[in-house]
Amino acid sequence: MRIRNSGVRLYAAAAVGVLTVALASPVHADPAPREGSECSMSGATRFAKGQTFLCERDGTQLRWSDGIRRSDSPLEVEDAWVKVMDSGMTSAFATITNPTDEPIRIIAARSIRFTPAMELHEVLMEDGAMQMQQKPGGFVVPAGETIVLEPGGDHLMLMKIKQSITAGEEVPIRLITADGGRVKFEAMGRVFAGANESYDDLSDGMDDGGMDHGGMDHGGMGMR
Repeated sequence: MRIRNSGVRLYAAAAVGVLTVALASPVHADPAPREGSECSMSGATRFAKGQTFLCERDGTQLRWSDGIRRSDSPLEVEDAWVKVMDSGMTSAFATITNPTDEPIRIIAARSIRFTPAMELHEVLMEDGAMQMQQKPGGFVVPAGETIVLEPGGDHLMLMKIKQSITAGEEVPIRLITADGGRVKFEAMGRVFAGANESYDDLSDGMDDGGMDHGGMDHGGMGMR
């Protein structure tokens, strides 16, 4: 009986040890990139070792940024939605408020379940046509003020989505600020019929094997 009980105790201890190791090991942890090493897609992000790494353009190359220590952001996000789309690219919009007495700069966004990369875009008028491009420096939310991401203006771009986004579906998105702050929210899938705009400048913002963006829908980025 003693031998049998000892065996049970040893088996139980081993099982607890395996469970402890499993719980201690993050299942979906990203590998930490080597700072300054090349990356393949503008707007890609990685969370590793308590830091956020961004794939950014450095001249003609795309490189991983230095790690930014992660923290919680005080930004408040409301009325978030994303245009339904089967494949390709689509856009997300929201109302973002900064309740603090200091400006906060949003430099990246992430929705790892739906897209390998997100970009922060602005809309410009050139030669009478609406042009999309990454917004230099990201979105600045002034102290105590609110900004609106909307069709025809600043917006979040989900690149090469991994799966279709349907009406009513909740798409989890994280905003990342210059000081490492993160805020998570859900953007609701919504049907939106927008206009077609030019993609002449968009391909310069990402390196994905020469994808041609000319004439694409850009997630219905039309003025309402």
